[in-house]
Amino acid sequence: MRRRIAWLLVLPLLAVLTWSVARRGRYTVPFSTWSTSAEGAKALFTFLEETGRSPARWTQDLGRLPAGGVLVAMGDGTPERRLARRERDVLARWIDAGGTLVVLGVQRYVPRGISVALVAPEPGESAKPAGGSPIDFSDFGDATERDEDERPKPETVAVGDHPAMRGLGAVSLRRPADVKVDEPGFELLLGDLKSPRGIVLAHGRGHVVAIGSASFVTNSDLGEGDHAPFFARLVDRYRRGGRVFFDEYHLGMGRGRSVVSYLRARGLGPPLVQFLLVVALLLLRASTRFGAPAAPLPPPPDDMATYVEGMGRIYARADDVAASMERIAKDALARIAARHGLPPPAGGAALAESLRRSGRATAAEAVDAIEARHAAALRGRPGRTALVGFTRDVDALAMRASENRRTS
Repeated sequence: MRRRIAWLLVLPLLAVLTWSVARRGRYTVPFSTWSTSAEGAKALFTFLEETGRSPARWTQDLGRLPAGGVLVAMGDGTPERRLARRERDVLARWIDAGGTLVVLGVQRYVPRGISVALVAPEPGESAKPAGGSPIDFSDFGDATERDEDERPKPETVAVGDHPAMRGLGAVSLRRPADVKVDEPGFELLLGDLKSPRGIVLAHGRGHVVAIGSASFVTNSDLGEGDHAPFFARLVDRYRRGGRVFFDEYHLGMGRGRSVVSYLRARGLGPPLVQFLLVVALLLLRASTRFGAPAAPLPPPPDDMATYVEGMGRIYARADDVAASMERIAKDALARIAARHGLPPPAGGAALAESLRRSGRATAAEAVDAIEARHAAALRGRPGRTALVGFTRDVDALAMRASENRRTS
């Protein structure tokens, strides 16, 4: 019963540890490279694929992000799944080692220690729309999914003096966030020095590219102006032969994060391992051995022998061994008398004489043997160990006396 209770307590614990605590995203979330809606980025992913730039979707946390290449994080506001502390540390080391982080419109994504932040624009900001599209992306984006009037109007942003922007026209952004940079030496991509909308900042051996909005790479806007060439130039300049990863995980897509991953992200990995080891030891202690026994078990003893063994051990626990022997001997004589239909005996000698007169010599001899065994045991000052043997001998003599055979 105790083992069953232990397993009933542990099974819910295992279920909790494997339960997903992060909501799985839908395939229609904005800025996802799987989405073909107006605000999706399927067109961008296909464009990079067809031009040989090796894009890939990242659908788990950033703990195993491969070295090098470009990581693109898109959004509008804070991520659906916020970065854990461990992920921020991994991302900071990844940039230091030579990776390039491209942040498009998503806030609170850049790791601490890098003085770049995106600040949401004030409500009501808008600008004139841009026009012209040299690339046909008519296969992407469902114009009926969301009324164009409900979306923020695009704002035309001037290009900076960065080499990736040379020869390109203006870029249109919808409700771009302000890009705040507290470190000198950044390069301007979009906007001006007073109000930058896009910058590049070197950090360690890598770079951080921050642009106030991801709208220019969505299905509805990628074909406008030079949006597609602009993004392709950024990728070519900074990926350095690596792949281009699109972070789908923090958009809500991909695999959910379990309780174990969440606790590890909070720095509770070692205490969790210790706790699981304690649970395993408790289960091992409470569990039974599976399979055949290591050695064959002895045959079960005879029922009477088991009874006698048990009674002897019970009497052996008493402090007065002599009194226990006296009690055992009297009980044996009473059993013999009752077996032969005689009254309770006053002593062993009287019972033996009565048995001889009735022609039961074997029973009389057994009674005399019990008396002699009792007297010999008392003379030897028996201990608890001898009491078990005395009980067996007296019981065997009592059974012999109970055979009830007459002699002429």
